[in-house]
Amino acid sequence: MNIFIFIDENLFVKDEECLSRPHSHHTYEIRYNENGHCSQVINGTPLKVNEHEVLLVRPGEYHYQTFSENNRTASQYSLRFRIEALSKSAPPYQQTAYRKFLDILQKSRLVHDKKDVFPHLFRNLKNEMLEKEREMEWKIKNFT
Repeated sequence: MNIFIFIDENLFVKDEECLSRPHSHHTYEIRYNENGHCSQVINGTPLKVNEHEVLLVRPGEYHYQTFSENNRTASQYSLRFRIEALSKSAPPYQQTAYRKFLDILQKSRLVHDKKDVFPHLFRNLKNEMLEKEREMEWKIKNFT
C-alpha cells in the first residue's frame, strides 16, 4: 500500500484565510485546528471544529469553512493525501491491512488531539519546507 502525502499552498492558514468556497477534490484532507474554532460544512451538514481537533474530509465530499459564533480568529494546518490501490496480486496481509486502513478512514471524521501531537508534526513540516525554500532561493541567486 502506498500513501502519497502532498502539501498545497495552504499548509498553514490564519484568520480570514481559513474561509473557503464550496469545493471537492479527489484526495483525503486532514485539517488540524490549532487555534480558535470554525464550522466546516461537509455535503451540506455543518460540523463545529474546535481548537486542537483534527478533521478528515474524504475524497469527493463537497466542503467549505466558515467561522463559528462570530469567532474570526483561527489558525489551521492542512495536508492532503491519496492512497494507491493495491494490485490484485498483493500478499493477503497487505490486502487485509489495506482494507482495515480504508475502514478506519471511512469511520473517522473528527478527533480531539489529547496528547498535542499534531502541532509538533505540522510545525516541523512547515519549518522544513521553509528551509528547503531558502536553500532553493540561495541556489537560484548564486548560480544564475
